[in-house]
Amino acid sequence: MNFRKMLVAGLGAILIFYQFREPPAPDYKKKFNESIETVIKLENEELVRQNHDPIIRKETGIEVSDDGDWIELYHDAPLQGDKKSVYQKQGDRYVRVTDRKTVSDQLDKAKTTYLENLGIK
Repeated sequence: MNFRKMLVAGLGAILIFYQFREPPAPDYKKKFNESIETVIKLENEELVRQNHDPIIRKETGIEVSDDGDWIELYHDAPLQGDKKSVYQKQGDRYVRVTDRKTVSDQLDKAKTTYLENLGIK
C-alpha cells in the first residue's frame, strides 16, 4: 500500500512539473530561413546589377527583428569595405531601404531576435 501512494505521488509530481514547465524556445533560424533566403537573393540581384560579386549566406552577418519586419545584412563589398543593407517587409515581400536615415528610429526601436554570423551566440 505504501508503494502505491509513493507511485501515485511521484507520477503526480511529474505531471505537475510538465504542466508548468516553460515551453521550448522557438527555432528562429527555421522561422526566418525563407525570409533570409529571399533577402539574400534580392541583395545579390542588386549587387550583380552594380557589377559586384554576389554574397554567400555563411559569410554574411544577418540581423532579424522580432517580428521579421526588418532584416539587416552585413557583408564585405570590394572597394567599399564593410557594407550594411536593410530590408523592410511590406505586405508579403521585402523591399530594400535605400535611405537608412529615414528608418533609423524604427530600426533602433525594433527588438533583434535572430543573429547569424555576427560572432554573438
